[in-house]
Amino acid sequence: MLVESQVIPLSSAQIHPRSDEEFAMTKPYNTHHQRSSKCFVYTLAAVVFLSMVLLIFASVVLRVDTPNVEIRSAWMENLRYGTSPSPSLNLTLISEVAVDNKNFGRFKLEKSSKASLLHGNETVGDTEINVWGVRARETKRVNVTVQVRANGLWASMNFSREIDSGLVKLSSYAKLRGEVLVMKKLKRNKTAIMNCTMILNLTSQAIHNLLCK
Repeated sequence: MLVESQVIPLSSAQIHPRSDEEFAMTKPYNTHHQRSSKCFVYTLAAVVFLSMVLLIFASVVLRVDTPNVEIRSAWMENLRYGTSPSPSLNLTLISEVAVDNKNFGRFKLEKSSKASLLHGNETVGDTEINVWGVRARETKRVNVTVQVRANGLWASMNFSREIDSGLVKLSSYAKLRGEVLVMKKLKRNKTAIMNCTMILNLTSQAIHNLLCK
C-alpha cells in the first residue's frame, strides 16, 4: 500500500521594514550627535588659535629688551699734541651716538647720562648725552662733543709710545638708565650701556677701528 508523501510548503520569510515612526525617532539623535561633535571641534580649534595668538603677542609685543646705544661715527677738530719727553694731547672729539629702541614701548630716560672718554684707566674727557626719550621702534641720533685734554702729569709709557707713533687708542663708556613703557601700563627698568673703542690717527686726523660692544 502506497502512502502519498505530503509536502508541507515552508512559509516565506517576512521582511519587516522600519516604520516611519522608528526612523523619525533615530534621525534627530544622529543629527544632534553630529552637531555636538562639530561644535566641539570648532571650539577646540578656536581655543588653540587664540592661544597661539596670545603667545605670539606676549613674546613679541610684551617682550622688553634693553635698548642699544653706540657710536656710529666720530671725527676730531682742533687737534694739538706734543711728543716725548712731554707728551700731551688736546682735541675736540665729536661723535654721533645712536640709541636704538626695538621695543613696542617708549624708552624714557631718567636724566641726562654722563659719557667718559678714557685712555687705559685714566679719564681724558667727559660730557653729557642728552637723550630724554626714544619712541617705540625708533633709533634716535644725537651729536656728542667731548673736550679731550691729556698731558704728562698722568702719562704712562704706553701713552708716550702711542703719541710718538701717531696712533692713540681711546675708549668711550656711558650708562643710559630709564624705563620702557609698553601699552601705557607695563614698565620695565632698563640700562643701556655704551662701550666703544677707537684709534686716533694724529697724522691724518682721522679715526680708525671704531668698535662698539
